[in-house]
Order: sequence, then C-alpha cells, then structure tokens
Amino acid sequence: MIRIGGREIIAIIALVSLFWAISITITPCIAQPNTINFGDDGVVGGSEHWSTIKEIKSKYARAIYAFGDRTCHQRETRSFFVCKNQMPLCARCIGIYWGVFLGLVLSIIPWCKDLCKKMTPIPLILLLMPMVIDGSLQLLTPYESTNILRLITGIMAGIATGMAITMIVFELEKSHPKTNDCAKYVE
Repeated sequence: MIRIGGREIIAIIALVSLFWAISITITPCIAQPNTINFGDDGVVGGSEHWSTIKEIKSKYARAIYAFGDRTCHQRETRSFFVCKNQMPLCARCIGIYWGVFLGLVLSIIPWCKDLCKKMTPIPLILLLMPMVIDGSLQLLTPYESTNILRLITGIMAGIATGMAITMIVFELEKSHPKTNDCAKYVE
C-alpha cells in the first residue's frame, strides 16, 4: 500500500488551489468583453446577478460566476475588472483564494516546512487581523477601503488559512501511525 505523507497532501491541495485561483482570475477573459458588470447592489448568497450570468456562453465561466454569485457580494466598486469584465469575486475574495495558495506553498518549502509544523495559531490570528479591522471599519463607520487594500488583507487572511490547513494536515499525519498494517497480510 502506498502511503501519502502530509507534504504530498498539501502539494495536491495547493495544485487544486492554484487551479481555482487561476480560474477566478482568467474567467472574465473567457466571456465577451464589456458584458459582465453587476453594479453595486449585490449581497452574499443572492441571485440578483443570475440574469447576467446565464447570458455567459461558456459553461465553465458561467459556473465560476455562479459560484461567485452564491459566495460573494460581487459589488462593482469592490471588484477588479479584467478584459473589460468584472471579476467573479470581489477584490478581497480574490486575495483570499490567491493567499490560500501562497500559504500552502510556503508551508511545503523546505526552509519553512519545519517552522510551519511548529507554528502556533497566534501568527495566523495576527495575519487575519488586518482583514477583520478593515472590514469592520467599513461596516461600522463611513470609512471605505480601497480594492488594493482589500486584496492585500485578503491575501494575508488566505495565507493564514493555507497555513492553518497545513497545520491540520501535519497534526493528522502525526496522530496516525506510519506503519502499514496491511503489509503483514501480504506474505
């Protein structure tokens, strides 16, 4: 029986994460230019953008935008535009997904791997705080953040999430014996 270690599991998750981050970044270029602009009336989990999404000819792009419609507010002023189309997620969400990939990659780089295995939740919480502060200020005050700041705080939160995933995988790996119990039956 082949045993896959924590590092390999993290690499697989990182590849899936990279595929997703690239997908949400290039999807606006798959649709016709100047066809996707949701305005500023979006809410998380709403379906108010479905009339625009169903007009997207590519099933792949339609699926990505539909996912965005269910998980992100997709407000125009809080989103980047690529290829003259609004991205399927807001700037902060785009940053989170790219940050998850970066956090996973950092976690398996040899010089960082041992550090990540020993890491406590405190640095991860500190990486989340800028997003919490920025988002809370927007919610509770007249302050309006910028898309660049949203992207940066999202990346920081995503890195924390990627490293948290790594911590969980390494803890699960430590808690399971490395012996192959099935091997004794194959003789």
